Amino acid sequence: MAVLATFPTAAPVALLGVRAPVWLIAVAMFTAGVSSDVLGVLWSTTIHREIPEESLSRVSSYDYFGSLSFAPLSLLIAEPLAAAAGLVVLATGAVLLAPGVRRLTAP
Repeated sequence: MAVLATFPTAAPVALLGVRAPVWLIAVAMFTAGVSSDVLGVLWSTTIHREIPEESLSRVSSYDYFGSLSFAPLSLLIAEPLAAAAGLVVLATGAVLLAPGVRRLTAP
């Protein structure tokens, strides 16, 4: 479920690439924001459920560091990648191919 929530994040970039109307881009951004919030809640819940309590702070630190460390680089390459919104869909699809992701279930 959480991985599927990343699919709507490709829509705003794709709509910007085809010069869609502003109202349509705004709706897509709103939808992407909601899906990002759903992903965040599901991710945090899964981390707390799957990681032993004694390792939780270290794993959370590495997770947060990894999430933020590439932010400056992403801003540098955002324009060239904007035309490649399909990469979000491909990357999400690739994650879904991992058996551990597909088989992870809530108790």
